Amino acid sequence: MRSIRWFFNFNSWSPSQAEICQGFSCIQTDERSRILNFAYQIDLKASLVGRLMLRKAVAELTGLSNVEIKFLRSERGRPYVSGHPDLSMNLSHAGNYVVLAAEKSEESNGTEKSLERIRLGVDIMPLTDTRIKRTEDFFRIMRRQFTDYEWKTIQSFDSELDQLGSFYRHWSLKEVFVIIS
Repeated sequence: MRSIRWFFNFNSWSPSQAEICQGFSCIQTDERSRILNFAYQIDLKASLVGRLMLRKAVAELTGLSNVEIKFLRSERGRPYVSGHPDLSMNLSHAGNYVVLAAEKSEESNGTEKSLERIRLGVDIMPLTDTRIKRTEDFFRIMRRQFTDYEWKTIQSFDSELDQLGSFYRHWSLKEVFVIIS
């Protein structure tokens, strides 16, 4: 199995208008449309970086050129490359980072159905969030998303920052599990 794990801090990337146009020219029309629907520039930038990372990963894992790569979406919205059921990939972005995990299995029965066998998930969360005014209120709202054992683990830390760190670790693990199940 060949694997790729990448992260990119897009906050440090200040592309020119020409570079943005070049990036958009490297992705499919439906990808462009989806990205252009974002209300905030930071989300647009993160999504464009993610799409470019996906394409680069697929090119490296398969030997396909960018123009040969055609992404489709599964019933659950996961991207996959037609004719390559041996590939699994996932993206996440939060804060200033985009992360990618991609794999090419050496075992495949050659059918699109084997896509369901190969599952890979990745998630990233910042430890601070400007939308959270009071951790206490945030935790009260989010408590129902966790089992009693998980919540006890999250609350076992003394500092609010450590509790948030534990919360986001558990949250990310849940997100990845939902992605792959």
